[in-house]
Amino acid sequence: MSAPLQIIRINHLNHLTTDRDATVAHYEDLLGGAYLMQIGGNPFTDGFLIDVGGEIIEVLLPKVLDKAEGRQLTKLGPHYSSIELYVPDLAEAKEAVTSRGIRLLIDGHA
Repeated sequence: MSAPLQIIRINHLNHLTTDRDATVAHYEDLLGGAYLMQIGGNPFTDGFLIDVGGEIIEVLLPKVLDKAEGRQLTKLGPHYSSIELYVPDLAEAKEAVTSRGIRLLIDGHA
């Protein structure tokens, strides 16, 4: 088995969903979250940021279901589409994750 993944902190999560009001209520009522702000939408997706326990969740609400995040939402249903982690060593973190069969969908760092 590979070495455990060492995480300094979670930077933020991306959450794909369909219902803005229900998602805000979920984070605020269940987890004590605080709505922060609407984020700039694009032709395909709207979104907002919410703070839960000092961590930021970026909620994405696809407007078009056959492109970009909308395709993921159609295929997988509401889900966390990504997690950003601060780690002490990027190469070690990549090895710890990929050796466990977890795919890195976007890997723009060497």
